[in-house]
Amino acid sequence: MDVLCVPVGGFYTIDAKVARETVEQIKPAVILPMHYKYDPGMGMPIAPVEDFLQYYPGARRQKALALDKASLPGEPQVVVVGLKA
Repeated sequence: MDVLCVPVGGFYTIDAKVARETVEQIKPAVILPMHYKYDPGMGMPIAPVEDFLQYYPGARRQKALALDKASLPGEPQVVVVGLKA
């Protein structure tokens, strides 16, 4: 698996702990967390991405991401992509 988009917010989907277990089983090159609370004022009962990032201290935040097969990292890499990166 090259790229994994994984929900991390819990409640409606899997939470940070289960997302981490999933990542460890699949072993993707790039992990893109999704479905998390990005604004504390959101009225949704989901967790922030930081709950997932505690397992990946080397995670990067970027506004955009372009990938191709040649640029995939040798070690798993977590990238948070979005407007508030």
